[in-house]
Amino acid sequence: MRCIKELSLPELKEWLKENQEPAYRAEQIFHWLYSACVKGFDGMTNLSAPLREKLAGHFEISPLRLSNKLVSFIDNTEKYLLELPDQHTIESVVMPYPRRCTICISTQVGCRFHCVFCASGKKGLIRNLTQDEIVEQVILGKQEGHQITHIVFMGMGEPLDNLDNVIKAIGVFNSPDAFNIGARRMTISTCGIPSGIKKLMDLHLQIELSVSLHAASDELRSRLMPINKQYPLKTLMKELKEYILRTNRQVTFEYIMIDKLNSSDADALMLARLIKGMNCKVNLIPFNTTSVARDFKPPMASEIKRFQKTLTAEGVKNTLRDSRGADIQGACGQLSLSSR
Repeated sequence: MRCIKELSLPELKEWLKENQEPAYRAEQIFHWLYSACVKGFDGMTNLSAPLREKLAGHFEISPLRLSNKLVSFIDNTEKYLLELPDQHTIESVVMPYPRRCTICISTQVGCRFHCVFCASGKKGLIRNLTQDEIVEQVILGKQEGHQITHIVFMGMGEPLDNLDNVIKAIGVFNSPDAFNIGARRMTISTCGIPSGIKKLMDLHLQIELSVSLHAASDELRSRLMPINKQYPLKTLMKELKEYILRTNRQVTFEYIMIDKLNSSDADALMLARLIKGMNCKVNLIPFNTTSVARDFKPPMASEIKRFQKTLTAEGVKNTLRDSRGADIQGACGQLSLSSR
């Protein structure tokens, strides 16, 4: 049975017309699906009983099942293990802050890019998530009692490797008839696929773009992120400079700090020189220990502080980001990996 959340508002209006129902009911159904986040058609109380029966006969309302939920005692981060109709699992993470609430969502089952520190790619790419499977992760976060204000596509998978469905989901999140979340409150994170970055340029979306960098030399980045062998830093930086020029938007570089690997003063200087003159900022993230990269560990606080100081002295905007949910397998893919 098809999930009703696969339908756009115009598609739902067309279905209603074909089934001798007034098209204006589509806005009401969208309200129940995305604002009220009802779990069944019976909850759509301003629809007639015959229409509710008709909807239930043609559609299911959710493609996901909450299989497990972990709550951090450290920072109240919540991690969800979600089961898909084909029994594969994905994860999403809700991170409450004092004045906002961010959800980190998945776009694929597994990942084809095999970054060495990431649990998501351990089992390779199994399949893309559909639009409704992406959207449902945010609905589930709302059903668990959270007022979601920000969405980051940083969970399992590579968003630019499933861009068509990601763009459809962004349309639902942004729509006043659905979630009404501003585009600038959504961030796509990528390992660096130039063709996908170019497509984002052409779409002129107001979303934020975040690039997983993690090293400022081709030698080290290729060790950490095999995609760098196909798209080395020179190629990636050229595309990002074009993106910044054409969109007039800032790019964020994600830089996971790993002790004795990429966190020295020399690494900081190399990073500053690589991105010099770009409209960008750097998110420094102390490594969040995973079962995949047991030999890696975060640098000492003093080394992180020194790295930050060097970047600042070189004129690079930077932020030290917390590693959330360390006590609940907060890094991408760990819970799903351990469940199989």
